[in-house]
Amino acid sequence: MATPVANSLAPAPASPSARGVGNASPGNPLLALVMLFSLMVPVFVDIGSFNLLPHRFYLLIFIIPMTIQLFSGKAGRVLIADWLVLFVAYWSTQAYLMNGSFERVYQIAGSQFLEYWGGYVVGRVCIRSPQDLQKIIRVLFVTALCLAPLAAIESFSHRAIVFEFLGRVPANDVRLGLRRAQTVFAHPILYGTFIVALLGMVWYAYQPAASLMKRILFAFLIFATSFFALSAGPLLAYIIQAGSIGYEMMMKKNPRRWTFLIVGTVTGYIALDMITAGNPIIVLIAILTFNPESSYTRVLIFEHGMNNVYANPVFGLGQRRWERLWYMTASIDNWWLSTAMWFGVPAFAAQAFTFFWAIRRWSMVNLEGPLANACRAGLLTSLTGIVVVGVTVHYWNTMLVYVMFLVGSGMWMLAPPRGQSPIQPAVAPVADEAADSEKPKFVPYGREA
Repeated sequence: MATPVANSLAPAPASPSARGVGNASPGNPLLALVMLFSLMVPVFVDIGSFNLLPHRFYLLIFIIPMTIQLFSGKAGRVLIADWLVLFVAYWSTQAYLMNGSFERVYQIAGSQFLEYWGGYVVGRVCIRSPQDLQKIIRVLFVTALCLAPLAAIESFSHRAIVFEFLGRVPANDVRLGLRRAQTVFAHPILYGTFIVALLGMVWYAYQPAASLMKRILFAFLIFATSFFALSAGPLLAYIIQAGSIGYEMMMKKNPRRWTFLIVGTVTGYIALDMITAGNPIIVLIAILTFNPESSYTRVLIFEHGMNNVYANPVFGLGQRRWERLWYMTASIDNWWLSTAMWFGVPAFAAQAFTFFWAIRRWSMVNLEGPLANACRAGLLTSLTGIVVVGVTVHYWNTMLVYVMFLVGSGMWMLAPPRGQSPIQPAVAPVADEAADSEKPKFVPYGREA
């Protein structure tokens, strides 16, 4: 049966050595799951002044051997993204150390390195095939559904059951007459984002052959589970992913559908810049925020945050106080902006290029089989939501590890085992005169149904 991907890309069959995916070196999804479950254990141990959370304990044990495994070539060839992520982790650590005494900042600097690089390298080393990734997606989806009753109880009872049992101080916020559920996470927005980030992956890769009605049921369950976080950020991420899924379904017969969308988005941004008096990014932040009061706060954060970036462009502020209006809180609900503010423009540029490079390269590779294409589509959909919503949400602590893990977990598409040829771009090879006229087709979110 013909598939959307095959029709849109129309490449000649690639040899197994060219594809690389079918013969990917074995990963270790079980070890990755141990780390992911450690993100959901809300306990910590104080060792001196160091706050040792379960996921940090895990990363302290495995970060060095996994880094050695990666750069020794045992996880496939070393990629540009590997060096970029390592650079951001190193640069952010230096930014902390250069903007405060070692005694005061060593814990937060070390935690930043562990969580940023550690989350990525676990995904990079442990997820080496679409089968590995599908196992992760299936377990996380079931885990999310298991958290749903706890979230509902928290919202209606106005009691953070897990945190009260452990004697920890929970977040305390009420919206729509319901308490914002956090379940086992430090904040409701972390809980909501964790659940919602599964939408694209579950839609495409949980059961690649599932019917449309079953996929809609999965999507509804994710929405219902994340609802109790009562947070605009996760809701926006859900809408973005659902929109991209709907666009793919409606336009799948058009091989240049994503090129048209990208061109349209860039054109819209330019038009917005021409017809509005303010910065288009500020306008977009206002549009992407549902609450007018929250929108105004985020606009102020962006304006004053950028002033801090201009004043400290290289190493950022580290742990120094950022300059703002006296009545503004220290919170920065913008992951991209906070990266530039705290760690400088080099860290921001490397981080932005990493995501752009990964999404672009994943979109262009020629994969074999419905599962590989489904996993590619799921990651692209989920990461698009994460990237866009990063302008209104800050990813920190466990969520930072989770985001970087997702980035690393897709690199099997680009890094086959050592000694094998890399996966080829999705371009029809020149086999005859007719093929000479073929051009590369940029078709992200491709999948086989």
